[in-house]
Amino acid sequence: MRCRDLLRDNRSVRARVKSRITRLFVDEYQDTSPVQEQLTALLAEDPSRGDALVAHAPLSAMRIPTGRLFIVGDPKQSIYGFRGADAAVFTRAQTAIVDSKGALQRLTVSRRSTAAVCAFVNTVSANSLPGHGDEDLVALGDEVVAGTVGAWWRAGPTLKALKLPSVEIEAALVADRVVTSLLAEGNRPGDISILTRRGRSTAIFGRALARRGVPVRVIGGDGFWRRPEILDVVSALSLVVDPRDELAALTVLRSPLIGVADDQILAVFEAIPSDKGGFTWPRIVAASDDDLVDAAVTRRIRAFDALLVAIRSQLATHPLSHAIDKIVDDGGYAIACAAEHDGPQRLRHLEKLRALSAGRPEDGVLGISRLVDAIDDPPAEALVFDAPVGEDAVRIMTVHQSKGLEAEIVIVADAGIGLRTESDDVAFDADVGLAVSSRGRTSHRVSPKPSATAALTTMMQRVRRARRTRDEGELTRLLYVALTRARRGIFVVGEARRRGPSSMLGLLELARTANVDGFDALLPSLEIDAVDERARF
Repeated sequence: MRCRDLLRDNRSVRARVKSRITRLFVDEYQDTSPVQEQLTALLAEDPSRGDALVAHAPLSAMRIPTGRLFIVGDPKQSIYGFRGADAAVFTRAQTAIVDSKGALQRLTVSRRSTAAVCAFVNTVSANSLPGHGDEDLVALGDEVVAGTVGAWWRAGPTLKALKLPSVEIEAALVADRVVTSLLAEGNRPGDISILTRRGRSTAIFGRALARRGVPVRVIGGDGFWRRPEILDVVSALSLVVDPRDELAALTVLRSPLIGVADDQILAVFEAIPSDKGGFTWPRIVAASDDDLVDAAVTRRIRAFDALLVAIRSQLATHPLSHAIDKIVDDGGYAIACAAEHDGPQRLRHLEKLRALSAGRPEDGVLGISRLVDAIDDPPAEALVFDAPVGEDAVRIMTVHQSKGLEAEIVIVADAGIGLRTESDDVAFDADVGLAVSSRGRTSHRVSPKPSATAALTTMMQRVRRARRTRDEGELTRLLYVALTRARRGIFVVGEARRRGPSSMLGLLELARTANVDGFDALLPSLEIDAVDERARF
């Protein structure tokens, strides 16, 4: 935003930057945000001009010379709304190109997928992506559609009756079919990618496959024990029982628990006597009084030391979860997490850590020791799927992580997960406005924008409805991305838990309902009612 503001408000800077650009090429334009759209317009503008920026339609308002701006993208693959991307940006760009008599070229030939995969993607997209019908994917060459593209694996009554979470049943089913079908038919492990909706599900599928002896690698799977919020809180717990832990002390200093800048950490370090006592917590507290250390830093270090003393005094009489509560709540860590873009996820991870720390008060020291050990050497069950680098292995990743990648065979798993239910007391939508509720009572007049239905709905309902519509649109594009990763095979596992477009499996059910014969010819349903016991948890 500051970069945009500088180019918008300082025309001499804008002119200098634009003069260095002969051609501006923007790839993956469907993933840009409105601010990035404005940046693009400011950089693509005629170097001799310095017009005012029109925020809602920057490319249409700016004078952009022919041949200066090139953009590439696929609006059907816009899946990054959670980090500010807006599919409408691409639509506005197409309008601006047409209005300015620019060239608009549609690329519909797939150089990755077989004709059968393209046919299945088109069958699904015709129902879930309106307007897609005139842009069907076409396989490269003269290949004709032949046979099925894969199968939809569904759990039979025996598997459904198991008292296990559905994701674990799905994982056992996938592991069984990978071994008894896909690998048995001559496919290599490296030919297969499993795509999940949630990062937390990757380990479950990985362990199920590993139990069957299948090498697996999780893409981007640093895991629970590598999360920054887990490292911060476990480091704080380590200082409770071992103030000499230098790495824990440095981690806590740089974490949101104290938030000391690197130059002030150096000031504390230089204030410690140069003997062999080390960078231990007691010496850090003592050195924080030095004149080189800012008074605000001294206060934060002293306050956190008081928190450690309080936790230490209660460790033998309270469960370890109580110590975590004091760090997260009294230490202000919950507020720090809430300020991050993935705040709710961080707080859920801390709840999981709290659950792992349940036990008797007398086990507190032992519990901290085990948590510290888990940071350095995560439990074996969490790493059982980690195949050595270079080994031919099944890849497991989220659909978002698969963007830009491809595989011979794609298994769409964990796809029955529905959209998150809106329950926040503060809700915002850029096109509708801001809504606030107090203890469940919705405020009707909070930054409302004109609406013909305003008298019929509360502000909160309007905001949530707009956000729901936007989320459902992005979910259809997420499914499109998952399906188009495949070269020659697509397999789906699970049952839609809700009817309608609130889950990827629900979208597939809708596509099947619209064209049962065409859908089943490409992706027949196969009921699996027994799996090898080794795949179960």
